[in-house]
Amino acid sequence: MNLLDEEFSEKKGKDTKRTMRVILICIVLLVICIIGIFIYMMYLQSQNLSVVLNNQQNADVKNLLVIESDGTVYVPVRAISSYLGYSCYNGEYSNKSEDTSKCYVQCEEEAVNLVLNSNKVYKLNLEKQDDNYTYIYMDNPVRAMNGELYISADGMEKVFNTSFQYDTERNVITMYTSTYLLEQYASTILDYGYTELSDNFENNKAVMQDMLVVTDDQYFGVINASDGTEILECKYDDIIYQETTGDFIVCSDSKYGIIGQNRKTKINLTYDSISLMDYDAEIYLVEKDNKYGVIDFNGNSKIYVEYDQIGLDISRFEENDLKTGYLLIDNLIPV
Repeated sequence: MNLLDEEFSEKKGKDTKRTMRVILICIVLLVICIIGIFIYMMYLQSQNLSVVLNNQQNADVKNLLVIESDGTVYVPVRAISSYLGYSCYNGEYSNKSEDTSKCYVQCEEEAVNLVLNSNKVYKLNLEKQDDNYTYIYMDNPVRAMNGELYISADGMEKVFNTSFQYDTERNVITMYTSTYLLEQYASTILDYGYTELSDNFENNKAVMQDMLVVTDDQYFGVINASDGTEILECKYDDIIYQETTGDFIVCSDSKYGIIGQNRKTKINLTYDSISLMDYDAEIYLVEKDNKYGVIDFNGNSKIYVEYDQIGLDISRFEENDLKTGYLLIDNLIPV
């Protein structure tokens, strides 16, 4: 091979290496571009909020939501009601009007009053006959936006007995109504050895705290909804969940008391009846031997059990906006 051939061969080898290097660089750049496009598409997808209501994608509910810069989610009370099984009206349930600064939502079993700028929500169990409201506090007060009343996600849970979870990493909001959850759990409790769920509306609210009040056809108990773990043994004649305190009124041998979720007995089962009188004052109304009295959350006597009646019939005072006949002007108890 002469010198010219050697130079040509060497040049050809260098060109081949250069070409391979360019091809390799192009391949690397192409891979980087593909990865970049994939990451960007995932980012765009993550920015597209998804709302799931009772295991179904719901674009209509998604369009109702207002998300603040701090991540707080607000919903319009009137518009969201129909999606959660409620109706919404202006004014108050017990004092109907067209006052747009107030509204109440209603299902078959319950009416709930809300007032602009207040985080105190009054609830009336329509299955009872005493016309006395209970109340619960939302984390944020009712707001007005675009002429409509809005509540935060926490308020939505408490007003509509609906769970709300916001996965910010996946940008997915998941909501379940208590009715839907109870339908899903109705068959699973059979696997845990129970026959059915309690049909008491107040007990239905326990599912929002991942608890179920169950029966074996003879006695009542409480279990964890997720795994069936026993919370209260199935040995009570009756159990009523207290949404405000998170405790349970339990009955055995016609005697009532209070037991917490941690199984701790807060009020011994010594009374003929017991009911929450006022949450802020931390007092219960109790009955024993046809006489009535008042005890605090620790079981200490505040009014001795010696009165024929405590409280008054507030149905005669509708215009006075009374919510309960037990505690008047925040500190007077009629006996």
